[in-house]
Amino acid sequence: MDGQPESPCSNCGSPLIEIQFEDDGGKQEFEILLGILAEELSLEHIANPWTAITTQKTGLRRLLAVASTSTGNVRFLALYDATMRNLEILLLSSSFGIGDSPHLVLKKVVKIFDPAFSIRQVVDRRHQIKKQGFKASIEDVAEAEKLLKLLSEKVFNWYFAD
Repeated sequence: MDGQPESPCSNCGSPLIEIQFEDDGGKQEFEILLGILAEELSLEHIANPWTAITTQKTGLRRLLAVASTSTGNVRFLALYDATMRNLEILLLSSSFGIGDSPHLVLKKVVKIFDPAFSIRQVVDRRHQIKKQGFKASIEDVAEAEKLLKLLSEKVFNWYFAD
C-alpha cells in the first residue's frame, strides 16, 4: 500500500485507531449525522486527508499549550479553537473537510454527543468575545473547558496518547 501503514479503518483509510464510542447507538447516530451534514452543509470530500490531519494535530497541541498558560479571553478562545481542531480531525478521519459552516457543524455534532449541553451559548460567547470585545467570565471559560472535554471524552481520548 504505497508506503502508508496498514489501515484498521475500512471506510476512511486511517492508520489511526478507529473511533470508539461508549455505545453502538452513539456511533450509529454519529455516522448518520455525518452523512446528513455532508449533504446538508456540502462538506468537502478530502481524498487524502493526512497532511491536513497532521496540520490540525500541530495546531491542537499549540492551542492546548496556550490554554494551559492563559486566562480570560485568551484561554476561552484557545479552548474553543482546540475544540474546533478536534472536530476537524474527526471529520478529516472520515475524509471530510469542515466546510463553510464550522460552528453549525460543531453545534450539530455536540447535540448528538450531549443534547443537554448548551453549545449555542458557548458559540454565541465566542462571537461576542471576537466581534464585540466581550470579556470571558470564569463561567464562560468553564463552559469552554466542558466543551473540549466533551469532544475529548466522546471521540479523542485515544488521540492524545501520542
